[in-house]
Amino acid sequence: MQGKESKVIINDWVITSANAFSDMGFAIDSNRGNVGMSRMTEVMLNILPARVGSDAKSMSHGPQRNHLGDKVITDVPYPCAVVQWYSNEESVITCTCPTEEQLFKGISFAEKENCVRSGSWIH
Repeated sequence: MQGKESKVIINDWVITSANAFSDMGFAIDSNRGNVGMSRMTEVMLNILPARVGSDAKSMSHGPQRNHLGDKVITDVPYPCAVVQWYSNEESVITCTCPTEEQLFKGISFAEKENCVRSGSWIH
């Protein structure tokens, strides 16, 4: 999609929380969101958990300085800011996602001695 515009852009952030920077992985880079935004011509859908907007790393801690006295950027990570902005604009659609237990109800992981190869699924 690099360099090409589209009517609809779908960003699936593939993150589950924002309690630590490591929870967000590559999604913390604001360039990814900016590129998606610049490629859409009509609609951009962002798929990520609503709790990302209120988790630990989603709150700004005000200006901070390093040991040299230089200002350290303390912006809220991009995915957190996206959720907060959409919430303020009242343009959030929510849905209830099933748990793993609900998704795989009736399916159990076979014991090694009961299966032909390790890791088989049986109904």
